[in-house]
Amino acid sequence: MEWKEVKVPVTLYNRLRELAAKTGFEDPNTLLIHLLREALAKLEEEVEEANISEEERKEIIERLRSLGYL
Repeated sequence: MEWKEVKVPVTLYNRLRELAAKTGFEDPNTLLIHLLREALAKLEEEVEEANISEEERKEIIERLRSLGYL
């Protein structure tokens, strides 16, 4: 697996280190990878849900027109 370096502020790293120790993670990096994976999955899901088809977009525009908003 190829790795890239990501820099975080020292205060955030210290919080990660403390939480990793309290929760049984190997180290702050392992915890950070875990948190990033969860956050990314949630954001990707939200983006996917926000995507609407062209047909749905046209229906929404037509509804807004019929209500006098457009």
